[in-house]
Amino acid sequence: MRFPGEDLQLFDDILPAFSAIPEIKSLRRFATNMLHTYAGREPGELILKGQIRRGDTRTITAALMLVDLRDFTLISDALAPTNVIKMLNRYFDSVMFPIHRQGGEVMEVMGDGILATFNDRGRGRADHGMQERI
Repeated sequence: MRFPGEDLQLFDDILPAFSAIPEIKSLRRFATNMLHTYAGREPGELILKGQIRRGDTRTITAALMLVDLRDFTLISDALAPTNVIKMLNRYFDSVMFPIHRQGGEVMEVMGDGILATFNDRGRGRADHGMQERI
């Protein structure tokens, strides 16, 4: 089926207006991902909603968790690269899933090290997320 010339012209005329929608959505997704990566999920959402602006401060009760593999350098030197990757994937799965399950957020992965935060969020406990051994 072929479109008549006037229909094709209509498509050409309205396409610029409709192309703005996916562009705006993709820019929003990009900004959201960048803020979640560099500011954290909760602060990123607050920034996007306009509730936090540059220079604002907020006091929170939180716990930080830093974990890494003991003797990782020795282990990685002894194993084949594919085995190191498999080991890291198992390690990240065994650490990151419990962090998320307990309401924590992985802030940074540094080689074999993981930095996570656990916000109190009004529960009245500074040790939120740490009841379960992970």
